[in-house]
Amino acid sequence: MKKTLLLLFCALASFLLASKATAKVYIDIDAPSGTKLPIAIQQFKITDTKEKNLNTASFARSAIMETLEGDLHFTGLFSVIDKAAYIEDPAESSLAGIETDFSSWRVIGADALIKGSVKVVGESLSVEIRLFDTVKEKTITGTRYIGKIINPRVIAHRFADEIIKELTGQPGIFATRFLFVAERTGNKEVYICDYDGKNIKQLTHNGSINLSPRWSPNGRKILFTSYKLGPPFLYERTISSGRERAVSKSKGINIGGRWSPDGERIALTLSIDKNPELYTLDLTTKRKKRITRNHGIDVSPSWSPDGKRLVYVSDIAGNPHIYMLTSKGGIPKRLTYKGKYNATPVWSPDGKKIAFSRMKSGSFNIWSMNTDGSDQRQLTFTGNNESPSWSPNSRYIAFSSTKDTSAQELYIMRYDGTGVRKIPIGLDNLSSPSWSPFLNY
Repeated sequence: MKKTLLLLFCALASFLLASKATAKVYIDIDAPSGTKLPIAIQQFKITDTKEKNLNTASFARSAIMETLEGDLHFTGLFSVIDKAAYIEDPAESSLAGIETDFSSWRVIGADALIKGSVKVVGESLSVEIRLFDTVKEKTITGTRYIGKIINPRVIAHRFADEIIKELTGQPGIFATRFLFVAERTGNKEVYICDYDGKNIKQLTHNGSINLSPRWSPNGRKILFTSYKLGPPFLYERTISSGRERAVSKSKGINIGGRWSPDGERIALTLSIDKNPELYTLDLTTKRKKRITRNHGIDVSPSWSPDGKRLVYVSDIAGNPHIYMLTSKGGIPKRLTYKGKYNATPVWSPDGKKIAFSRMKSGSFNIWSMNTDGSDQRQLTFTGNNESPSWSPNSRYIAFSSTKDTSAQELYIMRYDGTGVRKIPIGLDNLSSPSWSPFLNY
C-alpha cells in the first residue's frame, strides 16, 4: 500500500507540477478510501536579526505552526508526522528546495513537507511558507504573507486554504468564521469566532434577546433579530465598525432575515397582515413584496444560490413542513412529508442539497435532501441537533447539538454526516450557527 501510494502521489505530482494552468489534484476528496497523505511540518526559522523582535517572532511561529497543524488535521486528509522522527536540522535547512535533504523526509514516510520562516517588519509579520513534494523533490506552492502581529493565526489559515486548493482542487474553509448566539446571565447575544472556535468576540451588548444572525454575501455585515426595543425588529450590523441600523421595524414580527445572493434583497417573515408570511425587502427602494399568501405560518426562508427560489417552513398542512417556491411568489411545492416537525432549511452554496432539521421519535436531527425533495438522509443520531449551516464550499455543515451535554454546543460535520467535531467555544447554550462566505481579511 505504501509503495502504491508513493507511486500514485508521484504520478499525480508530476501532472500537477507540469502546468499551473491545468487542474491539479493530489487528493480525491470524494474517494471512498480513508488513506491519508503523510505530511511533515518542519520548525519554522526565525530570520529576524533584531533581538527585541525575537520573542514576538517566536510567539508568532508557535501560533502559526499550531494552527496550521490543527487545520490539516481537521480535514481528515492528512497524517502529520511526529516531530520526534524528523532528521533534517531546521537550523541547517533553508526554504530553497535545492538545499533540502528530501531523502531524510522520505525515509520517515513524509510524502509532503512544509517549511517556513518568520520575521518582524515594523508593526507587521513577514512569513514565508512553502509546500514541497518530497517524492519529486519539487516545490508545490509557496507564498510570502504580510500580516498583523496580533493575529498570526490568519496567516496559517490562509496557507492551509492554499494547501487544500493545490492538493484537492477545492477551496478550503480555514479563513472562514462563524456567527452564533450564546446565552449569558439570561441574555442571548450574538458572537463571532474563527471556524475552529478561536478568536471569539461578542458583537451585541444590548442585554436583550438577539436571534438568527446571518452573513451578508460579501461577509462585511450581518442581519439579526433583536428584542432590544421590545418588539422583534430586524437589524443590520457592519462588523468592522459595529454600526447598527434597523432594516425592518414593521408592526408585528420581523424575523428570519436572509440576504439574497446578490445582496440586493432580504427574505424575511413579517406579520403586517396579522398572519406570518414571507416577504422580500428591496434594500434600495425599501419596498416590501409579499411572497406567500395562505392561512399557515411561513418562516425560515433560504435562497437558492441563483436567487430565483426560496425554501421555507410552513404549517399550512398541519405540522411544519418544508416548501419551495420562486422568489417572486406563485404556487409552492412541498418537499417533506415525514416527521412531526421540519425546520430551518438551508440551501447549499453549490445548489445541490438542502440541509434541515426534523423531529422524529421525540428528537431533532439534521437531514439533507436533493433540491427536489428526493434522497432524504439522516445525518445525526444522538441528542437534539438543529440549525444547520453550510460551509461556503458545501463540504461541511455546522449545527447546534446536545449530543454530549444537556446544553447546546456547536459542531461541524462533513456533508455526509461523518467527521463530527465539536467547536470548542466555552460559552453557555450556543445556538443558530451561521457559516461565513469566503472572507478576505
